[in-house]
Amino acid sequence: MPYKILKRKCKQSSGKKGKYVVVKKTDNKKQSCHTSKKKAQGAVKARYANESEIRELVRFILENDF
Repeated sequence: MPYKILKRKCKQSSGKKGKYVVVKKTDNKKQSCHTSKKKAQGAVKARYANESEIRELVRFILENDF
């Protein structure tokens, strides 16, 4: 699932104000709010890594008839 970073005001769950939002490219739905572009980039990398791990796990399960 592709993600992108937009610079816009947002509010974190802790109440802290942020300037960068990670959104899904398909629907621009907010996924997370960050105080810096660097933190938002880290969040995007983590999302891609997590999706890759899940894909590998599903493939393993399907190939081994669990």
